[in-house]
Amino acid sequence: MSDSNKKFLWICYDSSCGDPGKGENVLSFMSPGEENRVKNQWAAEIISAREKAYDVKDAAVGLYLAIIGNIGVVRSEVGKTLRESLKNSFGVSRWWFHKISQKYCEGDPSFDYIIQILLIDKLIDKFGYDHIKIIGSSNEVVKVLSSKYHVVDYKTKEAKTLLVSSIKALFRRVKLFFRNIHEVSFLKGKYVFKGSAKILLSNFWDWSVKYNGATGKFYDKYYKNLPHKLEEHKASFCWLLWFDSRYQEGLKKRPLKEAYEPLKRSSNFILLQSFLGICDVLACFLDFSVYFIFRKWNKRLAFRKVFNLNGFDFYAVFEILFVEGFLDGSIPNYELICLSHKRVAEKLKPNKVLSFLEFFPFSRAVNAGIKSGNKETVLYDMQHASYSREKVFGMCEANLEVRNNEDGCAIPKPDYYFAMGELGKEIFIQNGYKEEAVLLTGSARYDDLACEQIEEIKPISKIKNILIAASLHIEKEINMIEAVFEAFKDVPDINITVRPHPFADISKHEKFNSFKNKINVSKEISLEEDLELADVVIFSYSTVGEEAFVRGKIVWHWVSYEYDASVFRDIGIVAKFHDINSLLNLYEKCVEYPKVNTPTVEDRKFVNRKCFYSGDSLPSENIARILSSTN
Repeated sequence: MSDSNKKFLWICYDSSCGDPGKGENVLSFMSPGEENRVKNQWAAEIISAREKAYDVKDAAVGLYLAIIGNIGVVRSEVGKTLRESLKNSFGVSRWWFHKISQKYCEGDPSFDYIIQILLIDKLIDKFGYDHIKIIGSSNEVVKVLSSKYHVVDYKTKEAKTLLVSSIKALFRRVKLFFRNIHEVSFLKGKYVFKGSAKILLSNFWDWSVKYNGATGKFYDKYYKNLPHKLEEHKASFCWLLWFDSRYQEGLKKRPLKEAYEPLKRSSNFILLQSFLGICDVLACFLDFSVYFIFRKWNKRLAFRKVFNLNGFDFYAVFEILFVEGFLDGSIPNYELICLSHKRVAEKLKPNKVLSFLEFFPFSRAVNAGIKSGNKETVLYDMQHASYSREKVFGMCEANLEVRNNEDGCAIPKPDYYFAMGELGKEIFIQNGYKEEAVLLTGSARYDDLACEQIEEIKPISKIKNILIAASLHIEKEINMIEAVFEAFKDVPDINITVRPHPFADISKHEKFNSFKNKINVSKEISLEEDLELADVVIFSYSTVGEEAFVRGKIVWHWVSYEYDASVFRDIGIVAKFHDINSLLNLYEKCVEYPKVNTPTVEDRKFVNRKCFYSGDSLPSENIARILSSTN
């Protein structure tokens, strides 16, 4: 068949190919500004991926969870599962410390790749294309598409190679090894805690627990008022701290002695690294057995079949992640965290331990370590942020990862969850946790919203101040900021401010320089002050969006073709936009009808109930009451 008779679907992540011409269909994954330009200039029909991706996202979640769940439980010729073969010396499967099992969509693009592949597949099936021309995509997407379709012409981004990825992973391992050696050497013997405690609060020094020099007091970013409430209940507790003083982006590097100094002012801390020795660090970081175990499994037909779904071979999406996760320092680091918790539990035999990172590998290490050291300890986890069903690091394949424990290697989980709102509880139960184990208490982090007085507010007469609340995912957020900039660059009297995530400063992105003449960066004032000044809050999935809505602000939700981690993905309510024109339409409707996006009292109460908590007592009081009980 000649090229003139073939039916092509053009897939463009950039416009470098030029206009394919009239009668051609282009699926656009371009940035908002570039997509808007080609819509105005090209004769080809432009189909926006941001507009169409919603149709495949539920399927993408199911497929992604199924692949990762099946990786763990696939069996060898002798009947042993992969996760069983990765057990350490005290029976904890190191599979749960691997980055693939974490499903961390904020830093791992594999879930986004699957969304793109399923969307392309859907359009090919809909229009009956024979061939694909793809420009500017990742190499992983091209490889998977080529396993089912004829990709005749493509230009990809510079691809990672296994060799380069392996070397970089080993470099990160070495770097983390020396950091652990330094910290363990310094903290050895600095046990601090001198009493006995029935309750341990798992946390970090000093990006979550901090010392305020002005007040002379310690404060907790996540548990907030919970320690005070425990004191009111006369419950004995102390902080269980992993020393991690260099986590926060932009935090000045300090000598360990300087970072440790404030801890001398209290004896109510346990430093986990004080339970480790140099030999432990050497044993974990010099152990490459997990990598060689993976190499053997990678040759097995049953293992490779896990990735064959919907006519595609999805292995290419995970190939480099496998190697990186088994070679870098993440598994040995979480093993040390797990081992230190095991020794704490053996020594102190606490009644209860509370953590706040749900399904993150750190909490898995806490859960596994504490239970290994003392099976009688009851484990709790307090939800620290909101989740949607696309925030896949908050999702599990219930039957494979949670309920399936035939190999003794189900995901290390707490005995009870403290859920933030009704949606959080629904998601935890959907993940496979028993309903009686999910307690709807709210999160101590959001006590202030539990006592928010929700009253009728007057619609604003004119939009003057727009606040953009950025999330951790800088590459995703820069497109949202570009859309806002392009929509309002010629609109007078509109002040736009972006509030960066505390761990990811969007203003440092190279593209942000193009927007500085219109968009300011908020760094000097509190979130409460930013919200007070804002007429409209724009966000993709920051919890700030839900807070703003409950407080009566107009909220607009940016939706991309990538994962949508916002609760509004599941509960609706707020207005959404996916490109420049849809944003301008929202603005023009608000100008003409000021009430159109103003949250009603009923809707604000609904969001507060679904996302945070609505009850007669504060979340911190609910949690303290349960933790201090003798049951």
